Amino acid sequence: MSSSDNFLKVGSCDVGGTTRTLTVNTNSDAVKNDQFLSLREALLKTQQEPGCWNIIFKKSGSAQYPLLKDDDKNNLGLGYWTIRLTDSLPT
Repeated sequence: MSSSDNFLKVGSCDVGGTTRTLTVNTNSDAVKNDQFLSLREALLKTQQEPGCWNIIFKKSGSAQYPLLKDDDKNNLGLGYWTIRLTDSLPT
């Protein structure tokens, strides 16, 4: 994966098969019925509907991002998000 890539490929990808895409647009770890898609929600969706998935991370201009503690801040300017998990992610 190059430094400009911001996606994660999930699932079983057959040659010539359809790849579906989910866009994570919040660093919240919540599962809610709202306009935002968390990483946890995206992973749960890929488990409910098996296949080949791309999970893309793209910040939403209207999202409220939880405040981070000083030790969580991205001080290196690498463009990553900190997602403070409330429980282990689905596997």
